[in-house]
Amino acid sequence: MTAPDAALLATRMLWRPAGDEPGSEEAAELVGAAAGYRLTAAEDLLPYISRAVIARVEAAMRDTDLMKKIDREAQELADTNHKRWADAFIGRHALVEDTLQRAAAGGRSALLAAGRPPADPASWEHTLAHVLLNDPSLPLAIERTRQPRPNIIAPPGARDPIWLQARDIALAAGQERRSADADLLITVASPALEGFCGTVPAGRFRHWRIIASVEEHTVLPVWPEKTDLLRQSGRDHALELRQPDDSAGLNSRPFASDTTANWFVPTPPLLNSIAPKTSLPLIGMDLEGDYLADTPNGLGVHSPLLVPTLRLKLVLGLQPGEEPFVLHDDTGPALVMITWRNHYQTSDYYLPWPRTRGTILAVSPKAFDKLIAWGEGRLVIREVIHGDPSLAYPTDPI
Repeated sequence: MTAPDAALLATRMLWRPAGDEPGSEEAAELVGAAAGYRLTAAEDLLPYISRAVIARVEAAMRDTDLMKKIDREAQELADTNHKRWADAFIGRHALVEDTLQRAAAGGRSALLAAGRPPADPASWEHTLAHVLLNDPSLPLAIERTRQPRPNIIAPPGARDPIWLQARDIALAAGQERRSADADLLITVASPALEGFCGTVPAGRFRHWRIIASVEEHTVLPVWPEKTDLLRQSGRDHALELRQPDDSAGLNSRPFASDTTANWFVPTPPLLNSIAPKTSLPLIGMDLEGDYLADTPNGLGVHSPLLVPTLRLKLVLGLQPGEEPFVLHDDTGPALVMITWRNHYQTSDYYLPWPRTRGTILAVSPKAFDKLIAWGEGRLVIREVIHGDPSLAYPTDPI
């Protein structure tokens, strides 16, 4: 057995507050970002594993030559012109993975030293390894949803007149932004008729109705002295239930905060799917990322991710099947997620990165008709355009 880390033997060490040594706070933040969910889950099996990993990372960060090598790699792959790190699994995350495995290797010895040896060592080690694994299956499943970009209207770019319109509407309504960097936003609602719900143009889901789309675009600076300034522009398009003359939520994006787990968790039977008397979104967006755990900071996950709300799953009678991100009704596939990435920024000096990312949810023609009938004329398609406030400048600021 591997000897245990001193940090795993809590009874033999003096506890010190986090951040009392140079680099300790940085190490804790790095470990939390790269492996926080997994380590929290592993604490039940191996107490103080988080402390042991942080201690190892602290020690590694004091190795000047090692950190120079790691930072040199990051700089070589990064887009330093726009101050953007590469979309890659590079040195600091690799360091966390290495220290995590080495610290966990001394787990059995630590439990023996504490007088609490596992009853079944092989089963215990297998369970611990499973908990600590940064499982790539979810990112790979999301990659399978990638298709060519559909023919939808792109988010507006810099100097588009709509940004001035959005700013003027906000000022005329007396709206105060929550902060100086809050997005400009303009929204339009249309009846959920066929003319306002496009279709998937090609592929396996051709002619399916698009009930939600979201696309976010990075706007590059157009003045040379501001090459590091990257601004975001986005366009949302989503189906929602809206009561007549109800303005609730019109000053926000048309998505509920929901979880990716909705794609995989079976819908409970016998719940009420009657149309409610209040306005509410039918499509969610995963903002918290709890179901994704540490994956976004490892192999990476497409963003933004759209999810069906429980209400939408009940209305259409949707259940997960064998294929990820495809839900079925009683006749077969009925709801699907499609993603894309394009407008790649390329150079000989850094790894390419996509300036545009998008996601749509599409339903089969039968499911669309069922949804429209359920809404009884109260379904609308709400389109929202949002972007950085500086996009409203008629001329570029200095």
